[in-house]
Parts: sequence; structure tokens; C-alpha cells
Amino acid sequence: MMLSIVSPFILERTKPFNLNDLLARMTVALRRISNGQIEKGVFSVGSITIDFNDNKVLVSGIEVKLTPTEYDLLIYLMNNEGKLVTRQDLVQRLWGSKYSEQPGQIRVLINQLRNKIEPNPEKPRFILNEPGVGYKFLG
Repeated sequence: MMLSIVSPFILERTKPFNLNDLLARMTVALRRISNGQIEKGVFSVGSITIDFNDNKVLVSGIEVKLTPTEYDLLIYLMNNEGKLVTRQDLVQRLWGSKYSEQPGQIRVLINQLRNKIEPNPEKPRFILNEPGVGYKFLG
């Protein structure tokens, strides 16, 4: 039962792995269940498509490889399309409430994701920054 709700990317990781990272990801998966956000089928916003059946992310029809954390971040931002999401909220969603953000950690993760999904990462059109507050996804 638990294996069916944990992100498949967790299962693809090779050993050794960090136990705290695994527990944080399981907490996020369980939170999704309690919020009724189990992903099924295909979810699209703009030119970005997530195929949960095949665990693929497509940008303009081309498959893009994401890390497990980038994948979770993209799903969360897309689920909150048009809403401002604070950095603290992202930290809690990605790593759990017991995790404390290192300076710039979310910024680096956002930049990595932008480099993979944005047509021009220097002038993002999907993931916008609200300085000092957080980020907003526009489809």
C-alpha cells in the first residue's frame, strides 16, 4: 500500500539514501493523500504536461528529465497556478515542517527547474519571482 502512494522517483533512487530525506518525502506523500491530491492521469498547464501514469514531464511535447525534488516542486506550483506560494510553504511541502531552509536553497532549485522547463530561463514566463516572498506559476 505505501509503495503505491510514494513518488516513483523515490523508488528509483539508488542506495545509499538519506533516511531523513525518505521520511520527508513519505510525509509529503501522506499529506497529498489527506488533501485528496493523489495524482492520476495527465495534468497540463500551458505547454507543460505531467503524465502521472508514465511519470513523465513534457514541455511542448518533449520529455524533460527532472530530479525527484524538481518534480514535486513543479507539481505543487502547477497545482497552485496563479497563486503566490511563499518560500517557507515550498520548504514545508518539499521537505517537511522539521526542515529548515538553507539560504538560497529554494532559489537554486527554482533556477534548476527553470533551466529545464522555460523557453528562456533568463526571462521566465512560467515561474515568476515575487522578491522576498515567493513564487507564482503562470500557465
